[in-house]
Amino acid sequence: MNPGNFCILAHNVANMELMVKALLEKYPNFLPGHIEAARCALTTRNIENLNERLQNGNLVTNHCFLLHIIELVKIVVVHGDLSDINSILNDINDTVASSENDNTHFQLYLAQLLSRCGFEHQNILQFARKLLDRALAIERRSMFLVEKSKLLLLDGDHKQAKTMAMTALEIDHDPSDDVLLAHSREKCWFYIVLGCQMLLGRRKTHRSGRAGPVRPVSKHRNPEVDGDGLILPDSLQYFHFYQALIDRAQSKSADVVLTGIRNASDILLSTVQSIPFGLEYLHSFNPAFVNEMVTVLFDYAPLVPTKIPTIALRDIIRLLTTIHDTCPGLTRLTYLLAKAKYLLEEVDESQRLLIKCTERSPSVAEAYLLLAQIALKKDQLEKADKYLDEGLSNNFQVREHPLFHVTKARLMKQSNQLEPALAQLNMARQLAVMKENSKQERKKRDRFESTESDKIAVYLEAIDCLQRLRKYTEADNLMKEAMARWQGTPEEHQLVMLNVEIRLQKGSVDDALKILQNVQPHDPNYQEARIRMAKVYLEDKKDKRQFAICYRCRIKQIFWCYIVLQANSGP
Repeated sequence: MNPGNFCILAHNVANMELMVKALLEKYPNFLPGHIEAARCALTTRNIENLNERLQNGNLVTNHCFLLHIIELVKIVVVHGDLSDINSILNDINDTVASSENDNTHFQLYLAQLLSRCGFEHQNILQFARKLLDRALAIERRSMFLVEKSKLLLLDGDHKQAKTMAMTALEIDHDPSDDVLLAHSREKCWFYIVLGCQMLLGRRKTHRSGRAGPVRPVSKHRNPEVDGDGLILPDSLQYFHFYQALIDRAQSKSADVVLTGIRNASDILLSTVQSIPFGLEYLHSFNPAFVNEMVTVLFDYAPLVPTKIPTIALRDIIRLLTTIHDTCPGLTRLTYLLAKAKYLLEEVDESQRLLIKCTERSPSVAEAYLLLAQIALKKDQLEKADKYLDEGLSNNFQVREHPLFHVTKARLMKQSNQLEPALAQLNMARQLAVMKENSKQERKKRDRFESTESDKIAVYLEAIDCLQRLRKYTEADNLMKEAMARWQGTPEEHQLVMLNVEIRLQKGSVDDALKILQNVQPHDPNYQEARIRMAKVYLEDKKDKRQFAICYRCRIKQIFWCYIVLQANSGP
């Protein structure tokens, strides 16, 4: 089978198919041949061929864990149909118990693969935890504790995750040349501890714009840093991402944070580019890590749809498009891609992806909320109301989500019912999730979470209602409340532009210009602010000289950016 493995690595699946076919014709009961046949079908993501080859392999033996794992990957990552998930997990459990019960390295690898691909499914995460508990009962090693810490993070138990990661740090005794199945060389307890610190301080950072002291990277305590202070290649993407989180917690500019995340995504995408789709690809790509990066990037994405893609939105689209092309069954990432498309005003593509989400998993209530917003955008009021009802029938927690009330209010505004819409939004502001200092006391992570952008949407809609009702003082006070709440966060820069519009509608042109002049060149909304300032000078102040100055500065900046790009592009 060595030439066949070479064909897989060379992405020459056609030759591999021919070799496996010839092998199975001569030796129809040769199990490794059936495994390779299934791998080929998985690489091409041909569901019909994969089903047939898995069935043929199971006729030889029903206790092949690799075939069971490939089937699990098929239903979770490729197909997205989890109706048989419990049965497959039971088969894997029986196979591991009978033939791999003492193989702790295999149990670690399998737990990693399951948690990275099945991060949105509780039963898969519980099974991964069970595998790690079994491995820890045999041998208490730091890598097992690290993976257990990751699972606790996914479950929202940040304090326990940090405690376990610190324990891994203290007992770490794995020799540097020990390779766990050649897949687990990333001794990343450092990143887990750091991740816990970031998560524990995230709400405080959002509220105050400041964070407590963050431990610097230490090459003496971090096994990913070698003697020369260099980060080993296996974990560069994690290093850059968590460095970006440190920068964010220290209130550094959006450009610094986004550059760090972009470095992480560049490394990740270049790594998987040379790996054919399969178990190794998924283990390296780590969809759970992609979800974590994209979640942070959305904090820097526009609050309202725009046709001009921001840096954060471009990075989101790049990551999610890549993973969706290979892993269309990951519902959570499909939803996030639809959300990004919606923010780019690609509503038809967004709607197509959302319908795919609801057909695959009706319990994804966020998809119904976004579908309702798209229907509103298309003036399909009845359809929007229908989507809200469907979302509510599939998940009663919809009522506790800010976007449910925002969408209801938009429906009322479409019918010119401004006072009822404002009452609906005031009700939303009283939700527990909207409280500024609210904390989830539950250990388990809520699968139906609301983001900061969702909460801001309540304020934006309420301010819009007040403006339409000509209650400008109340709108101004509500804007001040929002600005104070999100001071020092990525959302603050987007609220600044809305504050400008409120001032202009009140006729306070000088106040609006003062706000725009305070926007600094390193702020992510600087270009937008300069364009808006030029427009104010031309249309409101009738000052053509200042208008020309604003645009001259903008043209100069664009010109120098072009020169730099040309210089860096080479011959």
